[in-house]
Amino acid sequence: MKKFSKILAVLLVVTLFATMSVLLVGCGDKDTAPEATPAVAKPGDLVYNDDGTITFMDWGEYVHTMTPGKNKIINMWPANTSTFFGIGAGDTLIATSINTTPWVAEFYPAISTKPTTGANAFILGRGIDTSAEALVARQPDLVIVHPSNGAELQQQLLDTGVDAVRLWFADFSDMKAAYKILGAILGGDYQAKLNLWCEEVDYTIARIKMYTDKLTDTQRPSVLYCTGVTPDTDNNATTFLTMGGNSIFEDWCEIAGGKYYATEHAASVNSNAFTRDYVLANIPNIVLCAGAAQNITYNCLTNTDATFKLALAEKTVVKNPYILFDIARFGFEALLQLKQAVTVIQPTIAEQLGIDMDAEIKAFYSTYAGKVLTDEQIAYIRDGKTPAGVAF
Repeated sequence: MKKFSKILAVLLVVTLFATMSVLLVGCGDKDTAPEATPAVAKPGDLVYNDDGTITFMDWGEYVHTMTPGKNKIINMWPANTSTFFGIGAGDTLIATSINTTPWVAEFYPAISTKPTTGANAFILGRGIDTSAEALVARQPDLVIVHPSNGAELQQQLLDTGVDAVRLWFADFSDMKAAYKILGAILGGDYQAKLNLWCEEVDYTIARIKMYTDKLTDTQRPSVLYCTGVTPDTDNNATTFLTMGGNSIFEDWCEIAGGKYYATEHAASVNSNAFTRDYVLANIPNIVLCAGAAQNITYNCLTNTDATFKLALAEKTVVKNPYILFDIARFGFEALLQLKQAVTVIQPTIAEQLGIDMDAEIKAFYSTYAGKVLTDEQIAYIRDGKTPAGVAF
């Protein structure tokens, strides 16, 4: 992890040099300017233009040309907003739809000074019912819409002349493309950090797969990613909530040497949920208790539900960290999930790789957020607790 700081320093110098080069080209003979950049053709394509602007196609298939350095942003995508807080870009936001976790204030203390009600409220709930008119009235220079329900809103905003982009990804490959575009939009140190993040994702995946690609099918445990259980009146689990396969969830699971339960049993999952009877008849090797309800899930499966306590007695049931966002989902903390997953799914390989999650968590947030977490805070994070040491 120490290489993070060195790489970041190099990237910052490269960013500064590139900026100076653009200025020099603008002042020199046009014949010395770089050749014209090709047109973007598909979502995720990004080019840098001679005049310092960027052109890219977003996942709404709109082509945008804009000047980097946006600093009046409304972000309607909670997972993406967590990235802003994680790279120290909170001050570029004028509103967000994030349902803030208790850890946000640790990384972005200024959130406590933001308006909580009225037309200038900083947090807009989930943002689903927020009108284009209300957003335009905030005079943003950019709106990032939610990838799932933002298509109509994006069109309405573009029709009024407001830059609105839709970033989307299902796996690490598209995630890197989206983050390179986000970095280009923000520019400066933020771009350097997100480019570093992309490099570190590639490095981490390659390093882990050197070991896990050699595993046989029988050496890969079945992993149920569980975002919650639906309890009955006796606090027994009636359904298991999860996330579907062909996604970043299956991505990190397979990279880390596991088999993703929702993919293995895709024919039996209904609206991202498995029934109690089905899971009892098909017990996974590992259950990751994730999300804000992780402690409730963990307590149910290891304590109050006697049947599952017995069925899972010889299996692995663990909590998965929820920090600025659930690290297994769609935020930039997914880089940590790659390492977290190995420690749970293939602990022997994690040991061979020298992965120490306490050290990884500390180095990660020091590098990207400039936040040095204490050992106590890291212990809370790994145990699914708030900065006050209270369970979510």
